[in-house]
Amino acid sequence: MKVVCQQPHYLPWLGYFELFAQADAFVFLDNVQWIRQGRQHRTKIYSAEAEPRWLTVPVKGKGHREKTIKDMQVDSESPWARDHWRLVEETYRHAPRFRDQVEPLLRPFLEKAQKEKFLIDISQESLWLFWEGLELKSEIHWASELPPQPVEANERLIGLCRALGASEYYSSLGSTRYIDLSVFREHGLRVRWQHFRANFPGEPLRSADLSIVDWLAYHDWSVLRAAIAPRSGFQSELPAPRENTAGF
Repeated sequence: MKVVCQQPHYLPWLGYFELFAQADAFVFLDNVQWIRQGRQHRTKIYSAEAEPRWLTVPVKGKGHREKTIKDMQVDSESPWARDHWRLVEETYRHAPRFRDQVEPLLRPFLEKAQKEKFLIDISQESLWLFWEGLELKSEIHWASELPPQPVEANERLIGLCRALGASEYYSSLGSTRYIDLSVFREHGLRVRWQHFRANFPGEPLRSADLSIVDWLAYHDWSVLRAAIAPRSGFQSELPAPRENTAGF
């Protein structure tokens, strides 16, 4: 049993979905502190000027240090969803798969998302948009619905893995900041690190952490499914050098 634990993200990059493809069970860390500059409420696309732009869901940030992700509320007075759609359409309207793949998914989603009160609901729905097209089958769990775990990061992840009967933990490279491999080994858990690259052969090198919306505007579903297939991801028990982990 291979488990992944991650905070829910808003319209995340393609590598986030590779975590689902690799995992037997995926745990959403919905009961941890919200991070102001994290990906829980924002994602990156290319603007019409070919510069990276952030799409940010505005939240009510007062007292955020005392709130968990599942308790974060959206600032519904801001027309954020309309602004997101305008920027996406300006950026990708001439992309080959925008009208048949992106627009039918994203436009209705944003119209509905504008009415949501909690960030967790928007983040969750933004993931389900791509679930069927990517043919994902991982079990889904919410940390808040599993047995309570210690606050310390390593012990929390180990506890969640043990609650699900895991033998392996598959982790994004950003976790190299705090994961202690020796502690995981003491509990009989093997750690595998994600070494996913979102660039495709024959294409110019692009920012790997762009939203999946960017990739879906230019590629068929079949190409994206092949990109995140388990056989495509090189896994190692040793973390990559720190300079390769920024932004993931």
